[in-house]
Parts: sequence; structure tokens; C-alpha cells
Amino acid sequence: MTIKDWQEKVKGSSEKMSNPFRSAQEICLAITEEMGEVAQEVALLEKVGTKAEWEKEPSKERLGKEIIQLLNCVVSLANHYNINLDEQD
Repeated sequence: MTIKDWQEKVKGSSEKMSNPFRSAQEICLAITEEMGEVAQEVALLEKVGTKAEWEKEPSKERLGKEIIQLLNCVVSLANHYNINLDEQD
């Protein structure tokens, strides 16, 4: 899948959402939230920080899903500003 294809897929998904992002600020908040979830999964996998003592099992699958959600939010921000990521250096 190309980046352009990904942008189109995210755009199509966003249009179907019952509560789509209304502003760049909302997207940035979602990026921050998703980054926190990625960091949490990394902490669990690496057994560091306050998450090291959680009873939750580390999961690369869960980390992968969180990374995809983070990237989708980043792509949503590019889409919000009509930035074609394929054209960026």
C-alpha cells in the first residue's frame, strides 16, 4: 500500500465515523493519546517504568495495533491540511 492509498483509506474511514475529528486540535489530542498508548505497550514489553509491575501481559500484537492507530491519526492530520505525504521529502 502506498502512502497515497493509506491517506485515501483513512479519509474514507473518517467520513464514515459517527464522531469524526472536527479540528486539527482534536487530531493532535488523539495523536498524543495514541502515543501514550504506544509508550505504555513499550513499557510493558521492556518491563520498565511504572508499567513494569502491571499484571497485564506484554503484547507485540497490541503494540502493533496501537502503532497503526497512531499512524492513522498522523495521516488524518495530513489529510486535514490537504497535504499529500507522497510529495514530501
